[in-house]
Amino acid sequence: MTTPNSTNDQLSWQDLQQHALWWVKLAANTISFFWRVLWKHWFLSFGFIALFTGLQLFSLYQQSKSYEMTSTFVYGDLHPKIFGDMIAKVNALLNNQETEQVANLLQLESSQVKNISSIKVSDSRGKSLESNYTMHKEPMIITVKMQSPIPGDSLQLAINHYLNSNPFSAKRLEMKKRLLREELDFINTKQITIDSVLKRLYETPTSPTKESGAVTIENSEGKNAYELLRFSRELVQRKTDIENSLVQVDNVFAIDNFIVLPSARFGIGGILKSLIIGGVLGLLLAAAIVFWREYLSRWISQMDQQ
Repeated sequence: MTTPNSTNDQLSWQDLQQHALWWVKLAANTISFFWRVLWKHWFLSFGFIALFTGLQLFSLYQQSKSYEMTSTFVYGDLHPKIFGDMIAKVNALLNNQETEQVANLLQLESSQVKNISSIKVSDSRGKSLESNYTMHKEPMIITVKMQSPIPGDSLQLAINHYLNSNPFSAKRLEMKKRLLREELDFINTKQITIDSVLKRLYETPTSPTKESGAVTIENSEGKNAYELLRFSRELVQRKTDIENSLVQVDNVFAIDNFIVLPSARFGIGGILKSLIIGGVLGLLLAAAIVFWREYLSRWISQMDQQ
C-alpha cells in the first residue's frame, strides 16, 4: 500500500535567500530606472525638479510672511457645538469679506479684521467642534491666521467678548450664579446652626439640657462633635468652590497666553526641506511620465490589438 507524498510548507534557507535576492533585484532595478530618468531624460526631470522646488520655496516664503495664534479655552458645562458654530459663522463672514460685520462681532477695528485670514476651533484631538455632539468637557483650541500681526491683547479681548456674547450661554451663566448664591446662603445658615450646636456641646459636654434636645437636623449627629466638625469642614470647602465660581464672570476663558508668531521660518532648515521635497516630487513626476510613455502606453496598445 502506497501513501501519498506529503508536502512541506516550511520555509527553507533557499526560499529566504531567493526572496531576499528578489527584493535586492527590485531595489536595484528601481534605482537604475530613476537614475536613467534623471540623466537620460534630464530636461524633463530637472525641469519638474526646478518647478516643484520653486513652488515649495514660494510656499515657505508666503508662510513666513503670514502669522498665527493658537490658544486654549475652557467652557465649563456648556455644549461645545455652540462655540463650534459661533466660530464657523465668523470664518464664513471672513471668507465672504464681510469686514464690518466681523468687526462688530469681535469688537475690533476694520483695519485689524482685514489682516485676519481665518479663525478655526477644534478639540484637543484636532476635530472640528461643529460636529461635536458630546458633552465631554475637554478644552477647545482656537487658531487665528493673519496676514499681518495683531496684538495678542486685542485678540484675547475680541475672542473672549464674542464667545461670551451668546444669549443662551449668558442666561445660563446668570441662572447658574443665582443657584450658587442660593446655595451659598444655605451654607451660611447651616454654618451658623453648627456653630451654635458646637457651642452648646462644649459648654455642657456631659449634661445635655432640654434646650440641646430641641435641636433637630444637627442633633442627629449633634452628640458627636467630630462628625459636626467634619461636616463643617465640608461646608467650608464647598463655600470656597462657590465663591471661586462666582468670581469668574465669563462662560469661556483662555487658559494660556496669546502669542502671535510667524506660520513658518524662512531659514536654512526650511529651505533645505523645501529643496528636498521639491526634488523628490519633481523626480517622481518625471519618472511617472517616462514609465507611462515607455511601458504602460505600450502595454495598453498591445492589449487593444489583441
